[in-house]
Amino acid sequence: MQEDLKLLLSLTKAVMNDDAPPTTKKPHDEKTFFRLARENGLSGLIYPLLQKEDFSETVFEAFKKDHLVYHAADIRQEKTITELQGLLNRAGIDHVFLKGAYLKKLYPKHYMRAMGDIDLLVKKEALEEVRTLLTGHGYRLESKSVQHDFYVKENEFIEVHPTLYKDFSSRYEKILQDPWEEAEVVAEHTHRFRVEFHLLYLLFHLVKHFHSSGVGLRSILDIGVFLRHHERELDKKRLQTLLEEGNLTRFCQNILHLNRTLFGIETDAEILPDHTMSDELFEKTVAFIAKSGIHGQGEGFNRFLTKQIRSGKDQRLQKQNKLRVLFSILFPSKASMKSMYPILERHPYLLPFTYPARFFRLAIKRRKRSFAKFKELRNVEKHTVEEAKELFEELGL
Repeated sequence: MQEDLKLLLSLTKAVMNDDAPPTTKKPHDEKTFFRLARENGLSGLIYPLLQKEDFSETVFEAFKKDHLVYHAADIRQEKTITELQGLLNRAGIDHVFLKGAYLKKLYPKHYMRAMGDIDLLVKKEALEEVRTLLTGHGYRLESKSVQHDFYVKENEFIEVHPTLYKDFSSRYEKILQDPWEEAEVVAEHTHRFRVEFHLLYLLFHLVKHFHSSGVGLRSILDIGVFLRHHERELDKKRLQTLLEEGNLTRFCQNILHLNRTLFGIETDAEILPDHTMSDELFEKTVAFIAKSGIHGQGEGFNRFLTKQIRSGKDQRLQKQNKLRVLFSILFPSKASMKSMYPILERHPYLLPFTYPARFFRLAIKRRKRSFAKFKELRNVEKHTVEEAKELFEELGL
C-alpha cells in the first residue's frame, strides 16, 4: 500500500475514533495525498488533524477550502432536509430519508459526511402529490424517471424515489420489493427502516456502485459508521437471514473486515461468522476502491471497466460486450428516454423520433463529452476487465 494512502487511512481512523493522530503527518507527495483524500470523500474530514508546516501553502489552503465547503454544504442541506420533512409531515405524506441524509447524523460531526443529493423514499401512490407539493414551494422538477424525480432548489439537489430497487441484477431484486414493510415511524410521517433491512439496503447500494461506476473509501466507512451506531439494536439472526436471501453474506463479511482493518471500527463477532480476507485480496480491494474514488470519479479510473465485468474471457466476447455497452448508451431504455423527453409520458408513440434528437445532442451539443466517453470505453483493456472480474467474485459481488 502506498505511503500517502496509509497516511490518509491513519488520519481518518484517528478522526473517527477520537484517537491521537499519527506522529508523522507529512505526506510523501502532497498533491497525490490531496487528490486521494478529495476523490475518496475525506479531504474535509481529516483537515482538523493537518499541520500547516507539513504542506505547501497552496495544498494546505486547498484542504482548508474543502473543510469549509463541507461545513457550508452541511448547513444548507440540513436546512433543506428540515424544510422537506416539515412539508411532507404537514401534508401527511409518509417518507424515509436515505443514504447521506441519514448517515451524516451518525458521524462524529454531521459535516464530516459530505453528500451531493438529498435522497428520500415515498410511496408510489403519493408521487404525484409530492410533485404538486414541492413545485408549489419553489422546488423545480428537472426530470422524471422510473427510479426517481429530480428536483432543484437554490443549488440543492433532491431525488424523490418511489422504489429502492434499480434493475441492474436480478440477483438482488427480491430483497428490496417491500421497503414499507420494513419502515417504522420516527415522528409524524417521518419513518426509518429497521436496522437489519437498512444495513441490507446500504450494502445493496454499495454493490450497485461497484457495478455501475465505482466506490471510494468513504462509501466503505459508511457501513462501519452505521453498524457501530446501531449494533445494539440488531437482530443478528434476522440479519443473517436477510443477507443470505440477498446473496450478500460474503460481501458484508468483507466490508466489515475492511472497516476493522482500515478504520478501527470493531463490531460484535457474533453478527457474522468469523471472517478474514487474505492479504492479497485485502491489498487488491483497497487499491481498487481508493483508485476508483466516490462514484468512480478517481483520476485515471475508467468507469466503463465495471460495466464490462460480466463479459467472457475471450477477445470475441470482450468486443461483443463493448458493443452492448455502446448500444445501451446510444439506445437507452424506454423508461430512460421518458425521463429525458417528458412528452413521451403523454405520447409514447413518439419514441422512435426521440432517438434522432438524442443522437443530434450527443454528436453536436455534447460532442466533446460524447467522444471522451467513447474513447474511455474503447480503452478498457481485456486483462484489466478480467482482473476486476476476479476481484468482484472474491468479494462476493
